[in-house]
Amino acid sequence: MSAPVDTRAPSWLGRAGAVLWLTVVWCAVMESLQPGTVLVGLVAAIALTLLFPTRGGGAPGLRFRPWAFVVMNATFFVALLRANLQVAWAVIAPGRAGLRRGIVAVPLVPSTDLVVSLLVNAVSLTPGTLILDVDREPSVLYIHALQLRTEAELHRGVIAMQRSIVRALGDRATLAAIDARLEALDDAIAAGRPVPPLEVP
Repeated sequence: MSAPVDTRAPSWLGRAGAVLWLTVVWCAVMESLQPGTVLVGLVAAIALTLLFPTRGGGAPGLRFRPWAFVVMNATFFVALLRANLQVAWAVIAPGRAGLRRGIVAVPLVPSTDLVVSLLVNAVSLTPGTLILDVDREPSVLYIHALQLRTEAELHRGVIAMQRSIVRALGDRATLAAIDARLEALDDAIAAGRPVPPLEVP
């Protein structure tokens, strides 16, 4: 009888992915790829992953998918560009921009600490959004939004970002749950209904 296969990824794999992601985010925020900027971002990313390690070392089903990692970064850059344009428009023409602030609690589809940590960083670094608090169990982000159209749209944006991270570093079961959540949010947005409750199996 063959021994069971251990599907837990080594802790260095998750740490390497987190360091790479945080370095990319740092360079995007600083809008520079100068060697000094990359080096500072790399040092800061390593320090953060050492100071705030995820629980348990590895995570069941954790996989690093290079192409999905590239897509994850592209998704973040698009969100960053869109948010910058929205904030710039709000500053130039606040009356036309329909500025509406709000604080929204966004429950996340259950995933690893690594995914939640990267998502918190991505949302925090996106102009116009600020993380006020984070509940871990269950995972809920309390977000202050500078331009809040509808709560459902904010929920969808956050969960879509979570999906891109899970595609790069997570497991397929979590990805399926996120797809179901996005479908429910899309239905609510199309019908003009309130945000549906998150159904956790």
